[in-house]
Amino acid sequence: KSESRVLLASHQICLLFCCVGGTYSLLPFVSSRLFGKEHFGIVYCLVQISHSLAGIVSGLFGQYMIPYLGYGRLFLIAGFPPIFSFILTSLIHLTPLVTMRTRTESLVTA
Repeated sequence: KSESRVLLASHQICLLFCCVGGTYSLLPFVSSRLFGKEHFGIVYCLVQISHSLAGIVSGLFGQYMIPYLGYGRLFLIAGFPPIFSFILTSLIHLTPLVTMRTRTESLVTA
């Protein structure tokens, strides 16, 4: 029974790192499209620094807030921003990447 738990946990960790790798592969493209190639170095540097700082801050926040909030409330606090961003992205369709994509699609189909 413990072997199956270890196997399940290893699969979950692999899936988690696949998502992290997907984020790192998309960030250079998105940042160069949104901010231009002339500002790419500075913007991508700030994105990488923000990833590092977010990992440190969230780790410390989670470690010190578990005794006060408990796992349930901390899970809700950590889960709310992705849900909010998904809803916001679903409602607003006028991002620069979408308008660029629709222009190129209309040029290709014309």
